[in-house]
Amino acid sequence: MLEDALWFSILFFLTMIAYMPLGLYQFYLVISAFLHSDKEEILSQHPLAIPNQVLVVIATNGLATDVVEKIIAKVKSYNVAAGIFVIKEARDPFHYSCTEITVPIEYRCAHGSRCKMRAMQYGIE
Repeated sequence: MLEDALWFSILFFLTMIAYMPLGLYQFYLVISAFLHSDKEEILSQHPLAIPNQVLVVIATNGLATDVVEKIIAKVKSYNVAAGIFVIKEARDPFHYSCTEITVPIEYRCAHGSRCKMRAMQYGIE
């Protein structure tokens, strides 16, 4: 019984010794977070002359046009400068409420991808 308690004490002691460097480093990080601020660095930043624009690209095979339109409406509701593009297959007759990029029928991917993956590869190229 006494030997078990001794082993547990030794194991606890070794665990504490092993954790001590990490604990000290975490303590240092907490203290430095309270003492230092990024305020000066943030104030020294100059705004961009032309703000960044968000690009939203949706690849579709044309089977869920209502979902694509909901996504477009949701993105437009955010009121951010966003360019919205839909990459669709040539067989998709639906006209989306944003800029459309149609994948030509004769387009072939290097690895033989089909449907949405084909549209995404065409958009990348």
